[in-house]
Amino acid sequence: MQIWECEVDPSARYVIESLAVKIEDQGWGNVGVNVAFFAVIGDYMMEVASRALQNGERRLDALDLVKEGFNFSRFMFSSFLPPGTSKVALVAMGRLKDAGHQFNYSGHSLKLGVLA
Repeated sequence: MQIWECEVDPSARYVIESLAVKIEDQGWGNVGVNVAFFAVIGDYMMEVASRALQNGERRLDALDLVKEGFNFSRFMFSSFLPPGTSKVALVAMGRLKDAGHQFNYSGHSLKLGVLA
């Protein structure tokens, strides 16, 4: 399920400085949810960062995908958007509803840096 998207300048080069997704905990469930950040290049989508919601992370205010330049899904610094990226999108996958589960997205914070 796509939960957010935004257009970016395809002629610019971007680095992801930070990205955190706020998920309101319903008190149980939500395990098995994966949140991913995608770059849209033409007709293609490329996953840039993702992270699964685990039990311990349910108590956090936000799930960090990239923090202070460190990409948790790639275990590396310097997360760049591919050249030609025209949009970015957040997608939630996995157990989002039914059997008493409810995915509750309540916003995000994204900081992109523009390279000279």
